[in-house]
Amino acid sequence: MNKKITFLISLCLILTMIIGVSVTPASSYESTVKPSSKAILLINLDTDTVVYNRNEDVVWYTGALGEIMTFIVAAQNIPDLDAAKVEITQEYIDSLTDSDGCLDRFIGQTLSARDLMAIMMLTSGNDAAHLLANVASENDPETFIKLMNRKASELGCTVTTFQSPGYYVDNDQLTTCTEMAKIYRYAMKIDAFNDIVGSPTYLPEGLDKQFAIVTDNSMMVDSSPYYFRYATGGKYSLDGVSKSNYVATTTYSKQTYLFVALKGTNEAEKNVFVDAKQLTTWAYLNLSDRRVIPADTVLGTTKCVYPWGEEEIALSAQNTALRTLPNEYDDSKITVKQSVPDSVSLPVFEGQNIGTAKVYYKKKQIDRVDLVSTSSKGVSMLSDLTGFFESASRSLMPAEPETEPATEETAEATEKATEKSTKATEKAEKATSNKEKAETETKAENATETRRITAE
Repeated sequence: MNKKITFLISLCLILTMIIGVSVTPASSYESTVKPSSKAILLINLDTDTVVYNRNEDVVWYTGALGEIMTFIVAAQNIPDLDAAKVEITQEYIDSLTDSDGCLDRFIGQTLSARDLMAIMMLTSGNDAAHLLANVASENDPETFIKLMNRKASELGCTVTTFQSPGYYVDNDQLTTCTEMAKIYRYAMKIDAFNDIVGSPTYLPEGLDKQFAIVTDNSMMVDSSPYYFRYATGGKYSLDGVSKSNYVATTTYSKQTYLFVALKGTNEAEKNVFVDAKQLTTWAYLNLSDRRVIPADTVLGTTKCVYPWGEEEIALSAQNTALRTLPNEYDDSKITVKQSVPDSVSLPVFEGQNIGTAKVYYKKKQIDRVDLVSTSSKGVSMLSDLTGFFESASRSLMPAEPETEPATEETAEATEKATEKSTKATEKAEKATSNKEKAETETKAENATETRRITAE
């Protein structure tokens, strides 16, 4: 039964896509999907793993995505979003340089800051963004814009800039997929943000249904051809300069992905919604979360230096998190590159951060872990004295002889060799004696023979 349910869910995922994609088991992060957007980033939020990226750091116009930062700053500067209210007047609408008409239908009505946030986020209401900034800053938009840029800097953005709470006609508001992902992830920490972008419609409190707002995030609208049942929120932007920009979150089988696209096309079968659906579907069907490095795995060593010598310290991985990998990934393609000092100063505490290690899969970095000491050194007097006495004991031991003492077998062999040499000497002496005796006898015989011949 479980296998049948899994198959049906997978089939449903495929059928919800606008264009059929040949989905095959992934052996790497290379996707079979060919998205049309120029810059894309897809992140698994559960494991903080980038599973797809293309031109993610290319600078582009924010368009209406800049209103996400407007939401953040307003939420942090308005104590009560429901209590802060403002009347929508024709005079205000006429004062706007770039009114897009989103507030026209609300002229004569009183809206809360939360209502303005919903109109801004769901319909990219430029007029609502400016009014919201006025409410949050007591009609000091310049200060509000400074707060927007300050927050961007705090989040680690280096190229993202804001010139207006809403869409800026001079196109000086810039960002990248990477930095927009940081901004959106921060906004997700705000409850009001998730409530608004996670709803396909919004009705200001106290107003009739005719004032209901419908999101322009087509993946959230079930009557749209781009509807995706696993979409959980997002922000869409479309204009003649920045083209289509889109940020969206999707959740399936307890996995959540963040999709960011800039400079997308706006065609029936080629647009940011199709890109988001195809890429996240590919990810859900072909990738899974795994713990590449088990906790407390020793990945390296370093040394600590005492006055009497050196001692080795084992380093283990501290923050071994889950990472998203292909379903059939090859363990042999996992490599680790360490960055560890040759030695460290005392004292060293157990769990102290000593270095780092980068984890790669097929030369693509998938993780970065801290390396920490598995023990304390230079902290405990007992352990230090033990180390000292061991070192001192080694230094006081007599020097080893240049030659090793003979073993019993060697002594026995030497004795036999000596005995053999003695016998050889005795034999030689006996031979010499015999030779001398023979020579004496020969001389005697020769002398006798000489006398005999002489006598004759």
